[in-house]
Amino acid sequence: MSPAGDFITRGELSVVQKDVKNLETQMVEVKASVGVQDGKLNQILINQAASDAKLDKVGSIKHWIGWVLAVSTSSAVVTIASHVSGHLS
Repeated sequence: MSPAGDFITRGELSVVQKDVKNLETQMVEVKASVGVQDGKLNQILINQAASDAKLDKVGSIKHWIGWVLAVSTSSAVVTIASHVSGHLS
């Protein structure tokens, strides 16, 4: 015959079953929460990609404006220099 500690009573089994059911319920809630968070994370990544694209455009526009300013400033300097040198001659 086995020692009494090797067996579980019906009352103890009922408690264990309730604990298992509670854990199952909690796991379902956790999985649902993770699913919602995953959806939010995906939206954040999509928004970040859109922001990155906008920043790339702004960077390109700034580069283009800088180039235009450099060219126009260089042209103005050449024009002024030629007028000044013409007056000095």
